[in-house]
Amino acid sequence: MVRLVATLVAAVVLSVAVAATSFAANYSYRTIAAADGATLSLGQCPAINNFGAVAFLATEFDPETFNTEDRVLRGTGGPLTTIADESDGFTSISGDPSINDLGAVAFDGNPSGPDAELIVRGSGGPLTEIARAGGAQRFDSFTADVSLNNLGRVAFTGELNADGDEGLFEGAGGPVATRYLASTSQFVGSIAPPSLNDLEQVAFTEETDAGVRGVFRQNPGGAVTTIADDTGELQSFNDRVSLNNLGRVAFNAFDDDFTREALFTGRGGALTEVANTLGGYSSFGSGGPSLNDLGRVAFQAELDDFATSGVFTGPDPVADAVIRTGDTVDGKTVQFVTACREMLNARGQVAARVTFEDFSEAIVRATPRP
Repeated sequence: MVRLVATLVAAVVLSVAVAATSFAANYSYRTIAAADGATLSLGQCPAINNFGAVAFLATEFDPETFNTEDRVLRGTGGPLTTIADESDGFTSISGDPSINDLGAVAFDGNPSGPDAELIVRGSGGPLTEIARAGGAQRFDSFTADVSLNNLGRVAFTGELNADGDEGLFEGAGGPVATRYLASTSQFVGSIAPPSLNDLEQVAFTEETDAGVRGVFRQNPGGAVTTIADDTGELQSFNDRVSLNNLGRVAFNAFDDDFTREALFTGRGGALTEVANTLGGYSSFGSGGPSLNDLGRVAFQAELDDFATSGVFTGPDPVADAVIRTGDTVDGKTVQFVTACREMLNARGQVAARVTFEDFSEAIVRATPRP
């Protein structure tokens, strides 16, 4: 394991050291980390904060022993900071990271020992335990994706051990607070990943006891606002939503006849449509859209040629492209792009994982050109 960790550090740091900045028409690209895609691979859902720091997963595979080594890293384009690795008491780390503006990162992993899951927060030193799931614990299991705000609080969904009740919870390293339980709320407990803002509002996709599925926002006092539901023209809401500090939520859903998928924002009332699949897009990424406090949205999508993928900010897959198939980063041609609901910050920067034509990979930060 020591040799694997040392190799991983050397490989990623070397990749960053030789990376240069590349330029597209509207964005400049900065490589945060690079990997060969075979013995070293990078997570598909990097998260970016408002200062341009990017958190991501990395996994090294040893072809001789078939061992893998997972870690969570943070970087801005220079030396990387290790947030956690398997020496911190994990057998594997698979939950997508969430980062705040202080550089703290929260994630869900599988701990050593008898327990099944562990949610922690860290900045590069000792980790703070948020919640633990296992046979002797309060929780039986968690949904892998968590949401961390600038107060250091982590929202997550999970199932209780005592009676199998499901719900939404929040913690910062002390007692875990319950936001709602299926047994005592209007929700059935579909436990989709939540999105938490600095005002302690939380957004999520859920189904009510009446069989209505939609996107909802809960205030700290418990009051719930319906952002959109399937009693109208929308259905099949994506589980992953994005909530900003103004209470606006970004999400994607299908029309009731499944003729198109569309991406919307809303606060409870009229919705604003950002993009749909009647133009150049064929589908939107399952990782969800990303919404910043200025109301701008970024999203991963595939085009209707079924060969092009990328991150976009509006309905035009050419004019609104951030990074897409065919773009060049550090002299390599992008083949495929993945990104998730924490891809966008207030400066309009986007964090994405790209796969090149030679099957190597990179975590890239795209910055709007002046």
